[in-house]
This record gives sequence, structure tokens and C-alpha cells, in this order.
Amino acid sequence: EALQLGVSVFPNPCTSDFASITTVEGTESLTVVNALGEVVKTINNPAVLEEINVADLSKGVYFIQARKGDAMQTEKFVIK
Repeated sequence: EALQLGVSVFPNPCTSDFASITTVEGTESLTVVNALGEVVKTINNPAVLEEINVADLSKGVYFIQARKGDAMQTEKFVIK
């Protein structure tokens, strides 16, 4: 059973240069993956509220993967 890591992304869809990602305490990494499955950003030991700059990412669909131990949660978000 997958543990929920409380990952949420806002605004979603994202229309600005920054997206805010919330996670639970102790999350080890956040990985941003594009629709092709390519890793475009990795944040190690993210804050509970992590701001990421998405200005350099193309418009489209992305996935944020949060990891904590054996648990992983993936959230979809869109850059407009």
C-alpha cells in the first residue's frame, strides 16, 4: 500500500515562473519528470513548502515524484 506523502502542487495549472510544492516532514527528494519520463529537476531534502522555479520548463504536463524511504507519491501538474 502506498503511503501518502501529502504532495500537492499549486497553482495547478501553473501560469507563473514558480510552483509551490507541499510535502510531509522528512521527504527525501522531489523529482520533476516530463511527459517523456525524463528527469528535469531534482530537489534533495526539500522543505515542507518548497518553491521551484519552472520558468525554464516548456509548457506541458509534468509529474512530481516525492520519495520518503520506501514510499513514493506522484502528482501530475501542468505548465501553461
